[in-house]
Amino acid sequence: MKIYKKIMNALAAVEKIVLVISTLLILVLTVGNVFSRKVIHRSWSFTEELVVAVFVLITLLAAALACREGELVSLTLVTDRLPKKLKKPSVILITVLSIIFSVILFKYGMDKVITQLQNGKRTFVLNWPEWIFWSFVPIGAGCMILHFIEFCLDFCCKTDSAESTDNSTKSKRVGMPEAQIILAEAATYVACAPKSNSSCEAVFAAMKTVGSVRTSVPPHLQDAHYKGSAKLGHGQGYQYAHDYPNHYVEQQYLPDEILGSRFLHLGTNGYEQKIRENFKKIGKDIE
Repeated sequence: MKIYKKIMNALAAVEKIVLVISTLLILVLTVGNVFSRKVIHRSWSFTEELVVAVFVLITLLAAALACREGELVSLTLVTDRLPKKLKKPSVILITVLSIIFSVILFKYGMDKVITQLQNGKRTFVLNWPEWIFWSFVPIGAGCMILHFIEFCLDFCCKTDSAESTDNSTKSKRVGMPEAQIILAEAATYVACAPKSNSSCEAVFAAMKTVGSVRTSVPPHLQDAHYKGSAKLGHGQGYQYAHDYPNHYVEQQYLPDEILGSRFLHLGTNGYEQKIRENFKKIGKDIE
């Protein structure tokens, strides 16, 4: 999932760069054409062809970035009022319908590109191959499909603990005074949610321990990506947990000096119950 997000973040960064360059290009061409008409009384005839084509690209890439945030076809007037259990199914349904539309748009654009390639048709003023401009349609549609899927996965994988952070982000986008409702919901959620200080107690205990005991990272957990690491035994014998049932494998994680120490003592509040269930599933003692 982390690799997937890195790829999608890179794609979004490229889209933003293209949007900036395209917008500046349209600005220069439009202003330049107006200046040319008023000052030297000559028109840049090619600007209309280029501006229209680039504007199509801008529209589709901007729509794709909106898809990433769930702001293109989200129907929030309806979905925000649905019961929590129905929100994920509604997002999945909207995503499927949006992807179907985007696939149709992608196919239409590709058909045009293939047709223009076969015909060898060129633009009237610039005399450029028309398939170049038509290629903006499937490119934009493809980006929309990827971002629709990205948003759906992010939404469905989002845990309850992320609600307050999500509401904070929404409030920044909406602005006041409407954002006060979103902030009120976030405050209510945080105030009423089951709470525990187990994690705080665990990290304080761990920091106190490593502050008084000199420790070293077990060799099989040390960095094995640089030249010469194998000679030091780094990474040797390491077992990748996700290759094993339930994504867990028994191996040493703590330093030898504090082996056997326990820092986290789970309660029964909130998400701790699910952690307990997972510990039982992998056959580990949690007491």
